[in-house]
Amino acid sequence: MADYELKDGNGTAFKNKRKSEAKHPDFTGEVKVAGKLHFLDIWVKQTKAGDNYFSIRIGSEKQAKANDDYQRPIMDNTKAGGFVDDLDVPF
Repeated sequence: MADYELKDGNGTAFKNKRKSEAKHPDFTGEVKVAGKLHFLDIWVKQTKAGDNYFSIRIGSEKQAKANDDYQRPIMDNTKAGGFVDDLDVPF
């Protein structure tokens, strides 16, 4: 498969194969905003009238690791920035 670079304002999402709880997003992916990749979470929901719609959250900016893979930051409300990287996790 050829390398594909997202254009600004575009994104991709795929079915969340690791969804194990109702609160987990139905689809996950990434979106490019102002030249930076961000996490994208999408839930399929339904109105009281029974119409389907998408609830979307654009998350924090993806941080590149040494091997250029991306990893979702971990929330830590005890720190000023709110996020920690794997190096701060004790396990």
